[in-house]
Amino acid sequence: MPLRVGILHSDDLILAHGEPADAIAVGEALLEVEAVEAACRANMWEPARVRAGPDLARTLRALARARADVVFHLAESIGGEARMEAAAAWMLEWARIPYTGSGPVALSLSLSISMPFAAATKSFTSRTQAMPNSAPIALLSRHQGRLVIWM
Repeated sequence: MPLRVGILHSDDLILAHGEPADAIAVGEALLEVEAVEAACRANMWEPARVRAGPDLARTLRALARARADVVFHLAESIGGEARMEAAAAWMLEWARIPYTGSGPVALSLSLSISMPFAAATKSFTSRTQAMPNSAPIALLSRHQGRLVIWM
């Protein structure tokens, strides 16, 4: 029996809120969906598109119908809200559905520039003060649709 791969993607092609660069990610999401579908077929797996929409129950029913062994989490927004990307990961966690990509905590932190910086500062301040010759802290975050390294 072939592997069934759910492809969770945004149900909207426009962005209601968020950074302008987020709109690019939402618009390019369908290209990603098509690429994952092609890769699945090339490996003899069964892809199934699942739209992540603002109606949580409907999205969960669609995931159940897909009967996916694993889900590719490609949702860049939900209902036009780019910051809901982490909510989709929380939903998959709650439903105990295996998925690819970052977990909900990492997504939640990366969607806010100040949160990862504050978390790193709180976690590492005493350590770096105790070791003044240590290397600087590098933190990877998302800012305006780009990955940024904060030092």
